[in-house]
Amino acid sequence: MSTTLCVTQSTVADPVAAPVLAAVLDCVLDLYDELQPQGITTPCAAAVVSGGAPALDRGMDQADGCCGQLWVRLVSLYPSAAFPEQDALPRALEDMAWAVVLEVGVVRPAPVIQEVAGEAVLPPMEEEQEAAAVAVTDAAIIRQALMSNYAQDQDVAVVLGAYPPLGPDGGIVGGATTVTVQVV
Repeated sequence: MSTTLCVTQSTVADPVAAPVLAAVLDCVLDLYDELQPQGITTPCAAAVVSGGAPALDRGMDQADGCCGQLWVRLVSLYPSAAFPEQDALPRALEDMAWAVVLEVGVVRPAPVIQEVAGEAVLPPMEEEQEAAAVAVTDAAIIRQALMSNYAQDQDVAVVLGAYPPLGPDGGIVGGATTVTVQVV
């Protein structure tokens, strides 16, 4: 079954959120590419996604030199003359400044319990520790990409949110952060 969108990206260009979503994804991917010589593995799947939460189905992806899933999604969008506060008074559309709230996250395959000869075998603690180290590194890469690569390069104000961890349900671990970006 094929789905057809009522509106395509080529027919309507959002001047507020779409450029921010695309630029943030590019900044994060550029930093992963820059860090690859240091042994940092780029996520296999990376995209701007929609919805109230990302589908983490590609979090267990592993291929030639890549592993996991990276996403950027729109969380909220609102008028904001006093960034990052939402406007409480009406304004003319052409005079509006905006706050674009995004979520940026990465998940990777988690160490999982294996069955060997009918017995459950826990993953070695070294694998757990490595997964934790990778998750913390991914969090640092996202922070660096947002605060330095994106905010400084675009000369925009950003407010970084919390980074709660995700997993190990579904065989993935990682986390996601929110970031609020000013668009004037």
